[in-house]
Formats: sequence, C-alpha cells, structure tokens
Amino acid sequence: MRLNIALLGAGFIGKVHAENLAQNPSVGFAGIYDLDEASARAVAEQHGVPLLGSLEGALNDDSIDAVFITTPPDTHPTLILRAAQAGKAVFCEKPVGTNLDEVDALLQSLADIDRPVQIGFNRRFDSHHRALAEKLKGGAIGRLEQVTITSRDPHPPPVAYMRNTPGGIFYDSMIHDFDMARWLLDEEPIEVYAVASSLIGEELNPDRDPDTAMATLRTASGKMCAIQMSRRAVYGYDQRLEVFGEKGMLQSGNVQVHNVRHYGAKIIGEEVLLNFFTDRYRQSYVQELESFLLAVLHDHPVEVTIWDGRQSLALSLAALRSATEGVPVQLNYPHAPRQTHRDRLQ
Repeated sequence: MRLNIALLGAGFIGKVHAENLAQNPSVGFAGIYDLDEASARAVAEQHGVPLLGSLEGALNDDSIDAVFITTPPDTHPTLILRAAQAGKAVFCEKPVGTNLDEVDALLQSLADIDRPVQIGFNRRFDSHHRALAEKLKGGAIGRLEQVTITSRDPHPPPVAYMRNTPGGIFYDSMIHDFDMARWLLDEEPIEVYAVASSLIGEELNPDRDPDTAMATLRTASGKMCAIQMSRRAVYGYDQRLEVFGEKGMLQSGNVQVHNVRHYGAKIIGEEVLLNFFTDRYRQSYVQELESFLLAVLHDHPVEVTIWDGRQSLALSLAALRSATEGVPVQLNYPHAPRQTHRDRLQ
C-alpha cells in the first residue's frame, strides 16, 4: 500500500523531507509546489517528480492522499486547515503556527474533521532519545523528578534569518526542547522562567538578538526541567538529555562521527561531534515519516499532535515573555479539544 504525498514548500527543510519522501517505498511522491517556482522546479527535477502548478490544484487533486507542509510558519494554520478540509492527511513542520489565537481557532475548526494531522517535532523519533524515554516510562528510575536538556547549535543562523525571527531562540530553536520536556515530564508545565543574553560577537550577531538562553519549567506535581541553549558551540552540535528520579538517572548523550577513542602518550581523545541537525537527526526524519505512514495507512495514533504543537508554542511564547519582562510566567491551559480521530491528545 502506498500513500501519495505532495510536498508544499521547497526551502531548506522541504529539501530534507523531499529526500525522504523520494526514498520511501511506501510513498508515491506526487509532486512539489512552492511560490518560488525556480526552487520547486529544482527539487522536482532532482527527484524526478511533477512540478505542481498551484496550491489549489494540489489540494483539489483526488489522487493526492496527503500533504507535507514546509512553508513559512505563519502560513501553517491556514494550510493545515485547507488541506484537512480537502480530505488530505497532513504532516506539518514545526511550529504549528506563530500565534496562539490562530492555533486555537485551528483546533476548533478541525474538531469535526477526522483526518490525521502530525506536527514535525522530529527529536522524539531519535533512537537514542527514544530509548531513554522508553526506559523512563518503563519505570527504570522510578518517579521522575528532574529533566535536564542541553541544546547548542554549532553556529548561529544567517543574520537575515535572525532578523526575520527576533527572539527566535525561544520559538524557533528552543521550541524543540519544550516539546521534549513535555514528552518526558508527561505532565504540563504550569510555570516557566527564562533568561537570555547576547554573548556571541557582533560579526555573527550584529543586531544583538538573544543568542544564549536558559529556561526552567515546573509542573503542578513539582517536577522540574532545566533547558540550556546556545546558538554557538565550537565543538559541534551539542544535544544531550538527562532524566533523574528516585531510583537513578538516565542519559542520552551526544553522537560523534565515530566512537573510536585515541590513547597516546600525550593525548586521550575522541572524534568531534556531528556538526548540524541534518547530520545528528538525519534518521529521526526518516522515522517520523514512518510514524506518519503508520497513522494514515494503518490507523495508528498520531504521535505528535496539533495539541502538542500548541502546547510547545505556548511554552515558547511564555519563555520569551519571561526573558523580556524578567519574571516567571504562569500558564493556564484550556482543555484539550474533543477527540474525533486518534490524532488527538491521548
């Protein structure tokens, strides 16, 4: 059984997904659309798939079963709704949107539409992090008390990118870590306190946008999570998880180019870390596609729902507010939407 999928968006992350769509034997790569026709054409020609002439054409094509949305974040709520109303299953890259009111309106609009919608928080599908989560949920350390997440990029994004996403260290980068925190805590944080600074040189960050940040989360039962994030780690892509509980601790460490260690008279050393998220998390993108296929073709629960996307966005915006105002921010969540398909919060 194959699922015919159209890709909407031919930017950087769209190209990552295009590669996986083209290689998966359960996918019929039905074509690609982007407002930038030249970019879409290049990706279409690379993978030998059709260049779709219009968004409307893609959504109204009955031969297309699902869409992958990798367009700019502020377009996500509208495209998710239009695709779901057209009867398509939907995969949408994070974030689910940039405005909570729009996302809440989307949830209400989708209440009676019974189609799977998955949000692209790929780190849940990393084999190392997943093994940690499985041991945690299996009771390996008893009652969870603390989560510690380290997330440092090897270098800042381009200046133009940061100018388009001011404060984006929270809602563009750390949003992944907020999703991981919710996943591991298995309980909604009710308070967030965050601080941020501009510590990287003006050559890489001339506008002095926050490039270094820390956030702490607390749940109603007292569980805690500490997140530290930087846009520059000279030694590579630094990605670590630690969970601590009444019976011990679990860690998911960094991934290196290889695990050979060198022992010499004047050195004990090992290989550097993988250098970018497309290297470190390459396989996780493959696995999240497999999860989406299971949800659509075999009626499995969607593992990362719109509600998950909504909650992580809420934490990101609360952290940005906390860092700006210098105070902890309390979070009062609405009730999860009524379930119609198993793509709703379990």
